[in-house]
Amino acid sequence: MANLAWVWLLMISVSQMAQSAPTRTVWRTPSGNNEDFVTTYYIGSTLTIDWSGWDSSILNRDMNGTSKADLWVNAWNTDFSTWSKKISTSTIDVSYSGTFVWKVAIDEEALSDTNEYGLTFKPTGESFAPSNPRLYSPGFYVKSNETTSTSTSATSFIPMTSTTPTSTPTSETASSNTGALSTGAKVGTGVGVSVAGLAVLSALAFVLFQRRLRSSPQEMTGSRDQAPDGSSYMKPQPAPQELFAPPPEIESTTNTRREIM
Repeated sequence: MANLAWVWLLMISVSQMAQSAPTRTVWRTPSGNNEDFVTTYYIGSTLTIDWSGWDSSILNRDMNGTSKADLWVNAWNTDFSTWSKKISTSTIDVSYSGTFVWKVAIDEEALSDTNEYGLTFKPTGESFAPSNPRLYSPGFYVKSNETTSTSTSATSFIPMTSTTPTSTPTSETASSNTGALSTGAKVGTGVGVSVAGLAVLSALAFVLFQRRLRSSPQEMTGSRDQAPDGSSYMKPQPAPQELFAPPPEIESTTNTRREIM
């Protein structure tokens, strides 16, 4: 039985290789010009499947003469997984070029079995089976969403919290600060004393100046008289004149002369 299974798989492989030349080049995305498994798609990404359309000779040979098909995604190697899923929601005419937008999605269990998958057109209404008529694409890899894996690895990393070191002033720094403060205090005290000294000297000079003005006034002596216009004014009083009195010596000499005569 095991030998028969190997023969059956070999026949499927040979059949796929024989059909690959005329059918695979019609696929544009995934590109039929590439080898299998040179492209990788990620779960959750959007893939625009694109094909140019198959002619009637291929449809007669591989699709039992019909161009109405359903689009499937399936595990590439049936030895690892027989998983398959129809992804089209309406019938597709594969005799014309067309596109189909697919959000890449593979069951977790199937993805854990294999990462190798492919796309297949099968006649409408038929269940999936590798030996039945089909138009299959090149194989590709499907992997978990890289954004999710990146964010998971990023969140699993917990960075160490860093605190900004606070510097504690040493005794030398404190003493230098104290010295600076005492110097500033000295400068301030000196400035204050200088200002106070200038203020005292200014006040003393002002007092002396006032006293000097008061000690030398030009006083007018005399009697107050009445002016013709009714105002009063000080009338200067003449300075008293002293009568000349001859010295006693001259008077006695005169009297002596008179007696002699």
